[in-house]
Amino acid sequence: MQAPQPTTPEVFVEELQASNNRLRIVIIALAALTLFVCACFTLFYAYSQFAQNQVVAQGNATLTPTRTRQFAATWTPTPTETAQPSGTPRSTSTSTPTATTTPTDTSVPPVPPEATMTNTPKPPTNTPRPIPTNTRRPTNTPVPPPPPPPPPPPTATKTPAPSYQFAIVSQRSYNNNGSLGVFGTVRDRNNNLIGDMKVLVASSGSAFVATSAVNFINGSSDRNYEISSDPKFGSMSAGTYTVFLAVKSGSDYTQISPPVSIKVTQLNDGSTQWWGIDFKEN
Repeated sequence: MQAPQPTTPEVFVEELQASNNRLRIVIIALAALTLFVCACFTLFYAYSQFAQNQVVAQGNATLTPTRTRQFAATWTPTPTETAQPSGTPRSTSTSTPTATTTPTDTSVPPVPPEATMTNTPKPPTNTPRPIPTNTRRPTNTPVPPPPPPPPPPPTATKTPAPSYQFAIVSQRSYNNNGSLGVFGTVRDRNNNLIGDMKVLVASSGSAFVATSAVNFINGSSDRNYEISSDPKFGSMSAGTYTVFLAVKSGSDYTQISPPVSIKVTQLNDGSTQWWGIDFKEN
């Protein structure tokens, strides 16, 4: 009779196979995850390099070197604003371009071997001058100066008005049907009455003369001389007269005031019969 075979080893093999399957699945998952991570990192790195290259290219494009003169050794570029990248900023190194002067070819081209130096004679420099001729120079004909301008016409000079010792300070007329004449006062600078002054009432060919008194006459307060139709005061009649003040020297009268013209009308004419004329010392 055969002994029964044990079943334990089969169970162990199945459990070992199950554990091996789980391990493979875990390893495959880790490998796939690793590949995915590596792929993402590779894409991110490539994008970063691309963005960096774009920024550097844009920065180099905005650099505009300033031209300097021909023999300047170096030049300094003008800094300009560079656009900031949208990704994570990384340090970039920008090289400063150095301008190099281009040498100018000043070498003299070589003389070809077939060319020969020839001595070309120079043209003579001593050119004969023309023989001078004895030609008279024009002489300046003297021109007489223009005549002087005529003198300006003499200006009319006004004869200054004579300066009188006395002035006429008042002149007034009155209507009177009973008499006619001229009266008034003669005063000094202090308004005092002056006597022995001659008042002339002159017409063509004749004159009436009145002598001033040192006080008022005829019981009035407006006259210290008077010439009227009254026989005591000259028997004056109507007419046109010139009245002025004078002083007597011998038989002559010297005028010492400006004259004034008056007209005396007939009695009962209803117009002017009396004139009041006052004199005062200047």
